[in-house]
Amino acid sequence: AEVLTDPAESPYNFVVAPTYSDQMRVALDYIAAKDPTAQVAVFHHDSPFGTAPVADGEKWVKDKGYQLGYKAYAMKTGATDYIGLLQQAKDQGAKYIVIQNVSSPAAVVARDIAAQQLDMTIVCLNWCADELFIKTAGAAAEGHLMVQPFAPPGANKPGHQPIREYAQSKGIDLDAKGLHFVQGWYTMHVMAKGIEKVLTDGKEVTGPNIRAALETMPAVDTGGVIGPVKFSADSHRGSTASGIYQVSGGKLTEVAAAVVPKS
Repeated sequence: AEVLTDPAESPYNFVVAPTYSDQMRVALDYIAAKDPTAQVAVFHHDSPFGTAPVADGEKWVKDKGYQLGYKAYAMKTGATDYIGLLQQAKDQGAKYIVIQNVSSPAAVVARDIAAQQLDMTIVCLNWCADELFIKTAGAAAEGHLMVQPFAPPGANKPGHQPIREYAQSKGIDLDAKGLHFVQGWYTMHVMAKGIEKVLTDGKEVTGPNIRAALETMPAVDTGGVIGPVKFSADSHRGSTASGIYQVSGGKLTEVAAAVVPKS
């Protein structure tokens, strides 16, 4: 959530990848470029996690002067289908369903779209933009779009090489582990860089010293796995760049790399 990037509100939170709101902005920019008058339905988890990017998305549409329609729908937890919500989205005229939720309910939406033969494209934000969505949705996942800040192993970025080498040394199948293993790796890589700077500066490894190091150190290069990560004392938003992927042949296929919200 974007509030976690404000040091005044969350002094010890450092967000290495784009916020949910930045991902929403990327998604809306992409949709507006493809179909300037499209209706967009936002399906979201019924919680602060789910609603985090909703208002910012609506504001983005207005601020950019987009002619997109925009309406949000809360997803009931534990629902066995989302046909009712999809009917509401159909009544809206929605062509795109942006989902701010985890993989399993998003996969249910994909299967319902296929079963109802609806002309709608899902755009998953990061927590449903993964291999689990594809595995759970099966053939119904094909063609849907993913806004994912962390490049999956199959994208073969230079930054994947050290992870592959480690995985091979431990007998780990990185492709089977998937993008969340990569996500964990580079989240801790950035943290370790902060700790390294504390030690290099000859200081004690404490929370305040790690915070100060993270706020002042040079940008961390992740070899294209995420955008360069740079913090400051004024902002703990490390990066604004996301990849855009499409499910093709049961895999995440890169459509565009390092996409940032339009200035």
